[in-house]
Amino acid sequence: GSSFSALERFLPSPVLRQCKDAKSMHKILGGDHCSPNIVWTSTQRSELHRSLALVINPLRKALSKNPRLIFEADTTFDVQYPSISRELCVGDVYLNLMIQEPEHVLQDPDYVAAKLMGETSQSALKLRAAKKGSISEKVREEVRRHCLLIIKSQTHLRRKLFAECPSLGRYNAFTGLLSIMMQAGENGDSSSLKTNSEVQQE
Repeated sequence: GSSFSALERFLPSPVLRQCKDAKSMHKILGGDHCSPNIVWTSTQRSELHRSLALVINPLRKALSKNPRLIFEADTTFDVQYPSISRELCVGDVYLNLMIQEPEHVLQDPDYVAAKLMGETSQSALKLRAAKKGSISEKVREEVRRHCLLIIKSQTHLRRKLFAECPSLGRYNAFTGLLSIMMQAGENGDSSSLKTNSEVQQE
């Protein structure tokens, strides 16, 4: 919730979205969760502890030498979570998990759809830049992977949640992104996906 905005540098956005109050935060952070809406397990807790130790341990050492020390927070410090860094998260939903769990009920599908619209446009731009720019094959492959995942996610929402997602009725960026990928011969298994018009006709 917004009352926890000060923690945005320390916790993943999907975790904070689930925290409505102190009680729910305590329950979430102390438990194990792995769903499209939230990924928080012992792995992420360990990553949080390690990151905080980088700040706290030097501070403790400094305070032991000078108890009057005034602590100045590093405003650039952000906790990193390598275990989920490659998971594409849009609208506080992990897209890969959403596709893997088709029966999972999203808390706010319209919000996710709206965010996915913007991400589609951005991914199309990144894909064009990846084709023209002198970037490594690893980075280029990551862009392709994200684009394909976005196409799959858009198709998933269209097929499963169209009636509940008014934003999907205005979803115009998908066709352009799919076209770019297919023209480049880099569409992977996207040939099995349906276009907007095909899904609407079902």
